[in-house]
Amino acid sequence: MFPINLQKTASALVASIAPKNCICTCSHVRRKTWLNARKPQKLTAIEAVFGSTTPQTRFYSQLDSVNTDSLVKQHHQSPDVDSVRSFADFDGEIGNQFSRKNFSPSMPSHSDSLSHYVNSSKTLQTLVMFGVSLYDIQRKHPEALDFLVKLKYPDDFQSVLHWLKSHGIEPAEMGDIITKNPFILDPACSVKDFSEITEYLSSKKFTAEQISSLLVRHPQILNIDVLKLDGILGFYSKIPTNYERRKITYSAEELRNIVVRCPQLLNRSLRSVYLTIQILERSCSFTIAEIRLLLLQRPQILLMDSVKLDKLYRFYVNEMGLTNQHICRSPFILDTRIKIVRPRHLYLKHLGKDIYGEEEQGYIGLYDIVPCTDEEFCRRCQLDYNHFVDFMKTL
Repeated sequence: MFPINLQKTASALVASIAPKNCICTCSHVRRKTWLNARKPQKLTAIEAVFGSTTPQTRFYSQLDSVNTDSLVKQHHQSPDVDSVRSFADFDGEIGNQFSRKNFSPSMPSHSDSLSHYVNSSKTLQTLVMFGVSLYDIQRKHPEALDFLVKLKYPDDFQSVLHWLKSHGIEPAEMGDIITKNPFILDPACSVKDFSEITEYLSSKKFTAEQISSLLVRHPQILNIDVLKLDGILGFYSKIPTNYERRKITYSAEELRNIVVRCPQLLNRSLRSVYLTIQILERSCSFTIAEIRLLLLQRPQILLMDSVKLDKLYRFYVNEMGLTNQHICRSPFILDTRIKIVRPRHLYLKHLGKDIYGEEEQGYIGLYDIVPCTDEEFCRRCQLDYNHFVDFMKTL
């Protein structure tokens, strides 16, 4: 490194020999020449094909708007070579010019995720404000992505929101409804089709509160055709059994109670429901009256896999010693998983407290075993939770 005094002397010598500000002028002339060289010479052909609003033409049109001559003149006014600004300052000046234009983010031409469209789509931003989970829609209903990004705010879905509000749906609940069933925003569907569903339910004596409950808990009901919905309700009103002339029948009020308590049955495969009835009747040896009582108290049983249901029943009868009468009095034990019940029963058996008969002294109720967490199970049965956890590690 040279001493400071020698550096100043060298600078003064360069300033006295070279023309004033020649370095500044030449450097920025080269910069402007390089920018012009980078600009394509056949933009007219691009504009003819894609129009004058392509990203490339917009870029160079904005680049031309930058007054580089004024920047050079500013540098000409600098007193000496040391005050000349670098190319980084020149680039920063161009960046400031571009930033004042307030460019809006462009819509991606194609993508497999809604996250790429949120910043540029007013519609998706509005749906997020309503509480719609775009991630759940993308994961469970990928076929809905195509029409969601094409919706126009607010014309394409404002009528649907007003229709939901007219049926007693709160704005806070609309997000969950759209997340569960985004197809209500499909332009192919109309509010008139949804009104036909609600009018049909009203004709079947469903109250306004029950209809609102169905829309919130199971909005997929709006995707069912009226004729198909009528056939589904007719099936559940007279469920076929192994005997051709004997069916499990329900009154209109009982049917409404079943549908409101478990609306997922409306989209359940009727073949799967029939197989579940066959398991209950033939494999589990329930009578038709007992099956009717089970479904009336716990219609969620029809949503279970028939193989898992049979395995759970075998565990209750063969290992826990329960009878069909016990199960009919506590039908909720069929609406659980065997991996939850089995370790609790084995722990009670290890302690000698596996007594489930109500007529026996010191029995433990089934309600204290099945529909609860491990902590609640130990508290209700007056057991040590830490000891129970240690016991499960041995299984």
